Amino acid sequence: YALLRLSESGDVPRLRERHARYFAGLVTPYPRGDSSGLAEWKAGLICEWENIGMAVEWLKEVGEYGTVARVIAHTWPLIWVESRMRETQPWVDAVLTNPVGIDRSLLGRVMHVAGFFALEGGEYEAAADLALQALAIAEETGDADLEGSTRLIACGALPAFDLLDERLSPYLARAVEVFRDIGDVVHLAYALNYQSSYHAATGGLDAARASIEEALQLSHSQVVVPVRAQSLVQLGFVDLAAGEVVAARRNFEQAMRLEATPNREVLALLLDGEGLLAVMEGRIIEGLTAFGSAEGLRSRVGLRPWPLVTSQLSVLRELADSFDDREAQAARQAGRELSPAEALGLVRRPLVDASATG
Repeated sequence: YALLRLSESGDVPRLRERHARYFAGLVTPYPRGDSSGLAEWKAGLICEWENIGMAVEWLKEVGEYGTVARVIAHTWPLIWVESRMRETQPWVDAVLTNPVGIDRSLLGRVMHVAGFFALEGGEYEAAADLALQALAIAEETGDADLEGSTRLIACGALPAFDLLDERLSPYLARAVEVFRDIGDVVHLAYALNYQSSYHAATGGLDAARASIEEALQLSHSQVVVPVRAQSLVQLGFVDLAAGEVVAARRNFEQAMRLEATPNREVLALLLDGEGLLAVMEGRIIEGLTAFGSAEGLRSRVGLRPWPLVTSQLSVLRELADSFDDREAQAARQAGRELSPAEALGLVRRPLVDASATG
């Protein structure tokens, strides 16, 4: 009734503009430094997210693509953490198809976001192209934050074509340097995590351990708990590669205890780790069940691991394939059919068993 009366008044255009400008104005950059204030910033945006979306629709209608770009750039961490890629893809497309007059740094940031969307969707060629375009803008404008972020996206995509691409190591080192210099703890921890994955994939276990241990030191803040769990799993894989089974088990257990319901990506990696650990200890049926559960989880939710991680997972898949007896592969198939809750129980069971015998 209220909308009908408002429409009859003829005041809709004016009020839509006031609404859009107010809520677009509420969007501010996320806090830097040690991440204090990040939780409050995130909660405020989530509370007004529907209004922000309506504001963006009006801005698109009237052609204010520069303001749309600013909203994307400032809400990007929320889009990433809350997995809001699908609903914001039209925002990104609108800016990239109407780039004239948009501030160069803002345009580069939207290209970075588009590159991340492409990377998550497995479109590695598009991701690399967008990241490199955004990197050129970052270097042109002196935007250090954008430079670090786009180097990470490029390093996410380039291994799909060549793990030994000569740009990977310096790009990762520069991203780490940038985030360290500007004091962005969250992105520094993720950059170190990814640098560790690169070193592990190319055989540098000592360098991989050094990077991931620094990421863990940075992630004691509650704000960065998700990256801490991921880092612990990564350290567990480094331990297994070095033959340190006891240390690997300890790190997997710590990762499991951090979150009541780990996100799907961390859970899948935990299942891979527990599967490898079980196989190394001769518990083949348990190991294959865990491998299968990770495969099923990724298949159902459409997880596409980044190319550096894919090289690690391909080794695990080959190991699982090497057990060709019927019972082992039946266990693997049974694992594929487990629900996420059942898979969670699978990785928690060793913790229960350990406490019962301790």
